[in-house]
Amino acid sequence: MEKQRSIGIDTARGIAIILMVIGHAAAPEWLNKLIFGFHMPLFFLLSGYLFNREKWLSLGFSSFAKKRAKDYLVPYFVLAAVNLLLQLVIEFRHAGLSEIVRHIGKSAFAIVYANGRGMPLCGQLWFLPCLFVCSLLLYGLMRIERRWLRALLCLLGVAASRVIYAVFTTKIGSFFGLLPWHLETVLLCMGFLLIGCELKAASALDKMDIFAALALAAVGFYAVVTNTSEIGRVDVNNNIIGNAVLGYIGAASLSLLTIWLSEFRFPLRAVIAYFGRHTIIVVGFNFVLNRLMNLSWSRFAAGELWWLKTLIGLACCALIAFLWDALKRKFPKIAIF
Repeated sequence: MEKQRSIGIDTARGIAIILMVIGHAAAPEWLNKLIFGFHMPLFFLLSGYLFNREKWLSLGFSSFAKKRAKDYLVPYFVLAAVNLLLQLVIEFRHAGLSEIVRHIGKSAFAIVYANGRGMPLCGQLWFLPCLFVCSLLLYGLMRIERRWLRALLCLLGVAASRVIYAVFTTKIGSFFGLLPWHLETVLLCMGFLLIGCELKAASALDKMDIFAALALAAVGFYAVVTNTSEIGRVDVNNNIIGNAVLGYIGAASLSLLTIWLSEFRFPLRAVIAYFGRHTIIVVGFNFVLNRLMNLSWSRFAAGELWWLKTLIGLACCALIAFLWDALKRKFPKIAIF
Protein backbone atom coordinates (compact mmCIF):
# COMPACT_ATOMS: atom_id res chain seq x y z
CA MET A 1 0.00 0.00 0.00
CA GLU A 2 1.38 3.41 -0.99
CA LYS A 3 2.38 5.62 1.90
CA GLN A 4 0.15 8.67 2.28
CA ARG A 5 1.77 12.05 1.80
CA SER A 6 1.70 14.56 4.63
CA ILE A 7 -0.23 17.66 3.60
CA GLY A 8 1.72 19.59 6.23
CA ILE A 9 5.05 18.71 4.64
CA ASP A 10 3.67 19.39 1.15
CA THR A 11 2.47 22.78 2.39
CA ALA A 12 5.91 23.60 3.80
CA ARG A 13 7.48 22.58 0.49
CA GLY A 14 4.89 24.66 -1.33
CA ILE A 15 5.71 27.74 0.74
CA ALA A 16 9.42 27.25 0.03
CA ILE A 17 8.93 26.83 -3.71
CA ILE A 18 6.56 29.81 -3.99
CA LEU A 19 9.13 31.92 -2.16
CA MET A 20 11.71 30.73 -4.70
CA VAL A 21 9.48 31.88 -7.57
CA ILE A 22 9.00 35.28 -5.90
CA GLY A 23 12.74 35.56 -5.29
CA HIS A 24 13.47 34.89 -8.97
CA ALA A 25 10.89 37.43 -10.16
CA ALA A 26 12.91 40.55 -9.26
CA ALA A 27 10.92 41.23 -6.10
CA PRO A 28 11.79 44.26 -3.94
CA GLU A 29 15.16 43.94 -2.26
CA TRP A 30 13.76 43.96 1.29
CA LEU A 31 11.54 41.00 0.41
CA ASN A 32 14.36 39.15 -1.35
CA LYS A 33 16.59 39.56 1.70
CA LEU A 34 13.96 37.87 3.86
CA ILE A 35 13.21 35.10 1.33
CA PHE A 36 16.83 34.24 0.61
CA GLY A 37 17.55 34.24 4.32
CA PHE A 38 15.76 30.91 4.76
CA HIS A 39 13.96 29.48 1.74
CA MET A 40 16.83 27.30 0.45
CA PRO A 41 17.85 26.11 3.95
CA LEU A 42 14.19 25.14 4.41
CA PHE A 43 14.52 22.60 1.58
CA PHE A 44 17.64 21.10 3.17
CA LEU A 45 16.09 21.05 6.64
CA LEU A 46 12.96 19.35 5.28
CA SER A 47 15.11 16.68 3.65
CA GLY A 48 16.69 15.93 7.02
CA TYR A 49 13.34 16.07 8.77
CA LEU A 50 11.96 13.39 6.44
CA PHE A 51 14.95 11.06 6.78
CA ASN A 52 13.76 7.79 8.32
CA ARG A 53 16.86 6.65 10.20
CA GLU A 54 15.54 3.27 11.32
CA LYS A 55 14.19 2.36 7.88
CA TRP A 56 17.20 3.33 5.80
CA LEU A 57 19.87 2.01 8.14
CA SER A 58 17.98 -1.27 8.02
CA LEU A 59 17.68 -1.33 4.21
CA GLY A 60 21.29 -0.31 3.68
CA PHE A 61 23.25 2.39 1.87
CA SER A 62 22.81 0.96 -1.62
CA SER A 63 19.00 1.08 -1.43
CA PHE A 64 19.12 4.59 -0.01
CA ALA A 65 21.52 5.86 -2.68
CA LYS A 66 19.39 4.40 -5.50
CA LYS A 67 16.24 6.01 -4.06
CA ARG A 68 17.89 9.42 -3.74
CA ALA A 69 19.38 9.16 -7.24
CA LYS A 70 15.88 8.55 -8.59
CA ASP A 71 14.48 11.43 -6.54
CA TYR A 72 17.17 14.00 -7.37
CA LEU A 73 19.53 13.02 -10.18
CA VAL A 74 17.03 11.63 -12.70
CA PRO A 75 14.84 14.78 -12.61
CA TYR A 76 17.97 16.94 -12.69
CA PHE A 77 19.38 15.51 -15.92
CA VAL A 78 15.99 15.13 -17.62
CA LEU A 79 14.89 18.69 -16.85
CA ALA A 80 18.30 20.11 -17.73
CA ALA A 81 18.08 18.43 -21.15
CA VAL A 82 14.53 19.71 -21.67
CA ASN A 83 15.61 23.24 -20.77
CA LEU A 84 18.55 23.04 -23.16
CA LEU A 85 16.17 22.17 -25.98
CA LEU A 86 13.85 25.01 -24.98
CA GLN A 87 16.75 27.46 -24.87
CA LEU A 88 17.84 26.45 -28.37
CA VAL A 89 14.32 27.17 -29.62
CA ILE A 90 13.99 30.48 -27.75
CA GLU A 91 17.46 31.99 -28.09
CA PHE A 92 19.33 30.12 -30.86
CA ARG A 93 16.74 29.63 -33.58
CA HIS A 94 18.61 32.03 -35.88
CA ALA A 95 22.13 30.92 -34.90
CA GLY A 96 24.50 29.00 -37.14
CA LEU A 97 25.22 25.31 -36.72
CA SER A 98 28.72 25.87 -35.28
CA GLU A 99 27.40 28.29 -32.65
CA ILE A 100 24.64 25.86 -31.68
CA VAL A 101 27.09 22.95 -31.37
CA ARG A 102 29.46 25.10 -29.29
CA HIS A 103 26.63 26.16 -26.99
CA ILE A 104 25.43 22.57 -26.55
CA GLY A 105 28.97 21.54 -25.59
CA LYS A 106 29.31 24.33 -23.01
CA SER A 107 25.86 23.64 -21.61
CA ALA A 108 26.51 19.89 -21.38
CA PHE A 109 29.67 20.55 -19.38
CA ALA A 110 27.83 22.96 -17.06
CA ILE A 111 25.05 20.40 -16.53
CA VAL A 112 27.46 17.59 -15.67
CA TYR A 113 29.45 19.93 -13.41
CA ALA A 114 26.20 21.42 -11.97
CA ASN A 115 27.44 24.99 -12.30
CA GLY A 116 24.24 27.02 -12.23
CA ARG A 117 25.60 30.00 -14.13
CA GLY A 118 26.47 28.03 -17.24
CA MET A 119 23.32 25.92 -17.34
CA PRO A 120 20.68 26.46 -20.05
CA LEU A 121 17.86 28.51 -18.42
CA CYS A 122 17.81 26.12 -15.46
CA GLY A 123 20.49 27.29 -13.05
CA GLN A 124 18.03 26.82 -10.21
CA LEU A 125 18.40 23.04 -10.62
CA TRP A 126 21.86 23.26 -8.99
CA PHE A 127 20.48 22.21 -5.61
CA LEU A 128 19.31 18.75 -6.79
CA PRO A 129 22.78 17.17 -7.16
CA CYS A 130 23.87 19.17 -4.12
CA LEU A 131 21.00 17.73 -2.08
CA PHE A 132 21.81 14.26 -3.40
CA VAL A 133 25.35 14.45 -2.02
CA CYS A 134 24.05 15.96 1.23
CA SER A 135 21.67 13.02 1.60
CA LEU A 136 24.46 10.48 1.18
CA LEU A 137 26.56 12.26 3.79
CA LEU A 138 23.55 12.42 6.10
CA TYR A 139 23.22 8.65 5.86
CA GLY A 140 26.83 8.34 7.00
CA LEU A 141 26.29 10.83 9.82
CA MET A 142 23.24 9.00 11.11
CA ARG A 143 25.24 5.80 11.42
CA ILE A 144 27.14 7.58 14.17
CA GLU A 145 25.45 7.04 17.53
CA ARG A 146 27.01 10.00 19.35
CA ARG A 147 25.00 13.13 18.62
CA TRP A 148 27.81 15.45 19.71
CA LEU A 149 30.08 13.88 17.10
CA ARG A 150 27.51 14.37 14.35
CA ALA A 151 27.19 18.03 15.34
CA LEU A 152 30.95 18.47 15.49
CA LEU A 153 31.40 17.05 11.99
CA CYS A 154 28.75 19.43 10.63
CA LEU A 155 30.43 22.38 12.35
CA LEU A 156 33.75 21.37 10.79
CA GLY A 157 32.00 21.19 7.41
CA VAL A 158 30.67 24.74 7.80
CA ALA A 159 34.13 25.95 8.83
CA ALA A 160 35.67 24.22 5.78
CA SER A 161 33.11 25.86 3.48
CA ARG A 162 34.05 29.26 4.92
CA VAL A 163 37.74 28.58 4.29
CA ILE A 164 37.04 27.51 0.69
CA TYR A 165 34.93 30.63 0.14
CA ALA A 166 37.57 32.93 1.63
CA VAL A 167 40.44 31.39 -0.34
CA PHE A 168 38.73 31.46 -3.72
CA THR A 169 37.20 34.93 -3.33
CA THR A 170 40.63 36.23 -2.33
CA LYS A 171 42.33 34.55 -5.30
CA ILE A 172 39.85 35.31 -8.08
CA GLY A 173 37.61 38.02 -6.63
CA SER A 174 34.36 36.12 -7.04
CA PHE A 175 32.76 32.83 -6.18
CA PHE A 176 30.18 30.95 -8.20
CA GLY A 177 30.20 27.30 -7.30
CA LEU A 178 33.76 26.34 -8.17
CA LEU A 179 33.57 22.75 -6.97
CA PRO A 180 31.57 20.11 -8.92
CA TRP A 181 28.04 19.51 -7.71
CA HIS A 182 28.43 22.46 -5.32
CA LEU A 183 30.46 20.42 -2.86
CA GLU A 184 31.35 23.61 -0.99
CA THR A 185 27.63 24.22 -0.50
CA VAL A 186 27.22 20.62 0.66
CA LEU A 187 29.63 21.39 3.49
CA LEU A 188 27.75 24.59 4.28
CA CYS A 189 24.29 23.02 4.34
CA MET A 190 24.88 19.64 6.00
CA GLY A 191 24.03 21.22 9.34
CA PHE A 192 20.51 22.03 8.14
CA LEU A 193 19.85 18.38 7.31
CA LEU A 194 21.15 17.32 10.71
CA ILE A 195 18.99 19.96 12.42
CA GLY A 196 15.96 18.54 10.58
CA CYS A 197 16.80 15.01 11.73
CA GLU A 198 17.26 16.09 15.35
CA LEU A 199 14.05 18.13 15.38
CA LYS A 200 12.13 15.10 14.12
CA ALA A 201 13.77 12.81 16.70
CA ALA A 202 12.92 15.27 19.48
CA SER A 203 9.28 15.63 18.26
CA ALA A 204 9.87 19.38 18.27
CA LEU A 205 6.70 20.20 16.32
CA ASP A 206 4.52 18.34 18.84
CA LYS A 207 6.02 20.36 21.68
CA MET A 208 5.61 23.76 20.05
CA ASP A 209 2.91 26.24 21.03
CA ILE A 210 2.07 29.82 20.10
CA PHE A 211 4.64 31.24 22.50
CA ALA A 212 7.41 29.10 21.05
CA ALA A 213 6.29 30.13 17.55
CA LEU A 214 6.42 33.83 18.45
CA ALA A 215 9.87 33.36 19.94
CA LEU A 216 11.07 31.60 16.77
CA ALA A 217 9.63 34.39 14.63
CA ALA A 218 11.33 37.09 16.70
CA VAL A 219 14.69 35.32 16.79
CA GLY A 220 14.52 34.32 13.11
CA PHE A 221 13.59 37.76 11.79
CA TYR A 222 16.16 39.48 14.00
CA ALA A 223 18.93 37.12 12.86
CA VAL A 224 18.05 37.44 9.15
CA VAL A 225 17.68 41.24 9.26
CA THR A 226 20.89 41.70 11.25
CA ASN A 227 22.84 39.34 9.00
CA THR A 228 21.59 40.75 5.70
CA SER A 229 22.21 44.34 6.80
CA GLU A 230 25.91 43.45 6.55
CA ILE A 231 26.06 41.29 3.41
CA GLY A 232 23.09 42.43 1.29
CA ARG A 233 21.43 39.03 1.22
CA VAL A 234 22.15 35.37 1.82
CA ASP A 235 22.81 33.35 -1.34
CA VAL A 236 23.34 29.65 -0.61
CA ASN A 237 23.94 28.95 -4.31
CA ASN A 238 27.02 31.18 -4.21
CA ASN A 239 28.04 30.02 -0.73
CA ILE A 240 27.23 33.43 0.75
CA ILE A 241 25.77 33.15 4.23
CA GLY A 242 27.38 36.12 5.94
CA ASN A 243 27.77 35.54 9.65
CA ALA A 244 27.46 31.75 9.83
CA VAL A 245 25.96 31.82 13.34
CA LEU A 246 23.31 34.39 12.46
CA GLY A 247 22.73 32.73 9.10
CA TYR A 248 22.07 29.37 10.71
CA ILE A 249 19.95 30.75 13.56
CA GLY A 250 17.79 32.82 11.21
CA ALA A 251 17.32 30.08 8.60
CA ALA A 252 16.68 27.28 11.11
CA SER A 253 14.26 29.37 13.20
CA LEU A 254 12.15 30.51 10.25
CA SER A 255 12.26 27.03 8.67
CA LEU A 256 10.95 25.37 11.83
CA LEU A 257 8.30 28.07 12.15
CA THR A 258 7.22 27.45 8.54
CA ILE A 259 6.94 23.69 9.08
CA TRP A 260 4.92 24.23 12.26
CA LEU A 261 2.53 26.71 10.61
CA SER A 262 2.07 24.34 7.67
CA GLU A 263 0.31 21.85 9.96
CA PHE A 264 -2.63 24.22 10.42
CA ARG A 265 -5.57 24.75 8.10
CA PHE A 266 -5.67 28.14 6.38
CA PRO A 267 -7.05 29.62 3.14
CA LEU A 268 -5.33 28.39 -0.05
CA ARG A 269 -3.52 25.65 1.88
CA ALA A 270 -4.59 23.04 -0.68
CA VAL A 271 -3.23 25.21 -3.51
CA ILE A 272 0.10 25.71 -1.75
CA ALA A 273 0.33 21.98 -0.99
CA TYR A 274 -0.30 21.28 -4.70
CA PHE A 275 2.83 23.24 -5.58
CA GLY A 276 4.63 21.41 -2.79
CA ARG A 277 3.75 18.07 -4.42
CA HIS A 278 5.10 19.37 -7.74
CA THR A 279 8.23 21.12 -6.52
CA ILE A 280 10.35 19.51 -9.24
CA ILE A 281 8.11 20.91 -11.98
CA VAL A 282 8.27 24.43 -10.56
CA VAL A 283 12.04 24.25 -10.13
CA GLY A 284 12.47 22.82 -13.61
CA PHE A 285 10.56 25.51 -15.51
CA ASN A 286 10.85 28.64 -13.36
CA PHE A 287 13.77 30.20 -15.24
CA VAL A 288 12.55 29.45 -18.74
CA LEU A 289 9.12 30.93 -17.94
CA ASN A 290 10.79 34.03 -16.52
CA ARG A 291 12.88 34.31 -19.66
CA LEU A 292 9.79 34.18 -21.87
CA MET A 293 8.04 36.81 -19.75
CA ASN A 294 11.10 39.07 -19.81
CA LEU A 295 11.21 38.85 -23.61
CA SER A 296 7.51 39.67 -23.81
CA TRP A 297 7.68 42.57 -21.36
CA SER A 298 11.11 43.95 -22.17
CA ARG A 299 9.79 47.51 -22.30
CA PHE A 300 8.65 47.36 -18.66
CA ALA A 301 10.81 47.54 -15.55
CA ALA A 302 11.08 43.99 -14.19
CA GLY A 303 10.72 45.17 -10.60
CA GLU A 304 7.31 46.67 -11.33
CA LEU A 305 5.98 43.34 -12.59
CA TRP A 306 7.42 40.91 -10.02
CA TRP A 307 4.02 40.08 -8.55
CA LEU A 308 2.50 39.48 -11.99
CA LYS A 309 5.48 37.36 -13.06
CA THR A 310 5.03 35.32 -9.89
CA LEU A 311 1.32 34.70 -10.50
CA ILE A 312 1.74 33.87 -14.19
CA GLY A 313 4.77 31.67 -13.49
CA LEU A 314 2.88 29.71 -10.83
CA ALA A 315 -0.17 29.36 -13.07
CA CYS A 316 1.98 28.02 -15.94
CA CYS A 317 3.75 25.59 -13.60
CA ALA A 318 0.38 24.40 -12.28
CA LEU A 319 -0.75 23.73 -15.86
CA ILE A 320 2.46 21.86 -16.68
CA ALA A 321 2.08 19.80 -13.47
CA PHE A 322 -1.53 18.98 -14.36
CA LEU A 323 -0.57 17.83 -17.85
CA TRP A 324 2.38 15.83 -16.49
CA ASP A 325 0.11 14.07 -13.98
CA ALA A 326 -2.34 13.24 -16.77
CA LEU A 327 0.46 11.79 -18.90
CA LYS A 328 1.73 9.69 -15.98
CA ARG A 329 -1.73 8.24 -15.43
CA LYS A 330 -2.02 7.31 -19.11
CA PHE A 331 1.59 6.12 -19.46
CA PRO A 332 2.77 4.95 -16.01
CA LYS A 333 6.21 3.97 -17.29
CA ILE A 334 7.18 7.62 -17.85
CA ALA A 335 6.63 8.47 -14.17
CA ILE A 336 10.29 9.21 -13.47
CA PHE A 337 9.42 12.00 -11.02
